[in-house]
Amino acid sequence: MRGSLLIKSFCEALGTATITAIALVSNDITDSLLGKSFLIGLTVTTLIHCFGRISGAHFNPAVSCYLFSKNLMSKFELTAYIFSQILGSSIVVLGLTSSSLLLKEINIEKSININSTLLTEFIFTSFLLILISSWAREGKLCPISQPLTGIVIGVGISIFIILAEFFGSGILNPAISIGLSVKQGPILMIPQIFSQFAAVLFVKLIFYFVPEKFLEN
Repeated sequence: MRGSLLIKSFCEALGTATITAIALVSNDITDSLLGKSFLIGLTVTTLIHCFGRISGAHFNPAVSCYLFSKNLMSKFELTAYIFSQILGSSIVVLGLTSSSLLLKEINIEKSININSTLLTEFIFTSFLLILISSWAREGKLCPISQPLTGIVIGVGISIFIILAEFFGSGILNPAISIGLSVKQGPILMIPQIFSQFAAVLFVKLIFYFVPEKFLEN
């Protein structure tokens, strides 16, 4: 990955902010779950193509923590990435919910099921980390050498969003949950953070017994 830590952090903040904005306004764009998931997946794909070679295109604290657990980031880089991701998401949440840009009220508390959140966040974050670990290796990030990388991860995220929402969740990113908690309280933050980072440890354990080379493309 190229660029200074400041540039990388800016890319992470901008990318996470963009995903958060699309996730929030998608309710105003379409009522179709398929349409929302496709819109978010397409956004992630585009951002990976734009920023993958610069920051690694994490856009998710769980992804950053997983790469840190593999000694691919320093503690300072991890802190900068997570801070940037949460900052980007929080600014968008505050900006959209404080203006008239959102036509439909965000009301997470009425639809969320804490038990479902714990389970779905753990399961789909684990699959997401495995998917990313298999595709987004240094030297294989699109658009130069592997144009399919962003597409595969974007499609995977779209599928995870559909399945997760079916089971009563649908956030799948602690940076967005923390951003939403600024306006709506910590209803999602604690269970989601627990599930996300339990998934990090679980995937790390899987690859302890199953070397990642068996998942290489």
